[in-house]
Amino acid sequence: MSKIDAASLEAKLKAGVKDVEFISVADTSDGCGAKFAVVIVSPSFDGMSAVERHQFIMGNAGILAEEIKTVRRVMLADVQRAVFVQSNTSTL
Repeated sequence: MSKIDAASLEAKLKAGVKDVEFISVADTSDGCGAKFAVVIVSPSFDGMSAVERHQFIMGNAGILAEEIKTVRRVMLADVQRAVFVQSNTSTL
């Protein structure tokens, strides 16, 4: 597997999660690809628990399952749309 970067993670998440309304992927490891911070908002998460959302993205059969094998840490904020809108009303 080639080096993982923020752009490739973002593209894979956009392809795997329907109706992404907001996404931010940042390499927090000074560009070496070992640590990422991810915020993703989608109505697809409505009705899912936090555990279900994390498994959907990072679990053994999740969207980023292969990438998780080589990345040291992913700080994931997978947010339901209503929660995101409520907490960001001044920025939308």
